[in-house]
Amino acid sequence: MSSRYRILRPLEPGPDLCVYLAVDEWDNARTKVLSLLPGKIVSRKDVLSVERLYDFRTALDHPWLHPVQDVAFRGKRPGFICDYLNGKLIDEKGGRLSPSQAMKYSSQLAALLSYLHHRGFLCGYLKPTHLFVGASGDLLLNLPIPKRPPSGESVPARVIRYASPEWIEHGTASRASDLYSLGMVLYRLFTGHSPYREKNPE
Repeated sequence: MSSRYRILRPLEPGPDLCVYLAVDEWDNARTKVLSLLPGKIVSRKDVLSVERLYDFRTALDHPWLHPVQDVAFRGKRPGFICDYLNGKLIDEKGGRLSPSQAMKYSSQLAALLSYLHHRGFLCGYLKPTHLFVGASGDLLLNLPIPKRPPSGESVPARVIRYASPEWIEHGTASRASDLYSLGMVLYRLFTGHSPYREKNPE
């Protein structure tokens, strides 16, 4: 980990992705988030892979995307640095949007997903904790990092409720799996709860 960033605590730990709250010691202790990529840097090929993903991610400059600002390491695991966001649109603890809010954010999320697909980016899955309200009042997506899901029983319930069956079983990301996930998120936005309550992937 660069001395520039100091870890405070985990925000969303998991087998394949760990998200940490951090501070930028070079920028008046400004609060940041470090989202670790799966895997470790063990070769030059791995470094180039991370650089390509970083360049691709920063090239996605849609105003409804939360921007990535830097690359940092925790041990040998690389990750992306971005600003910490307050004001979640909706999360696992619930809260129902008004019909007009649900329509607005659903339309923006669908349009943003279309943009990402046009640029060749597949999310794998989406969930409500990726969604925030920006300063302008528009949707702001903290874009998930593409990764294979953990296998079997280790798949978190928060993922099972929104990810497609083929993504959970095989890690197969496609436009179809993203659209399935979009549908699950839209259900949540309009009803205030998830369509499924199951915690077991089977």
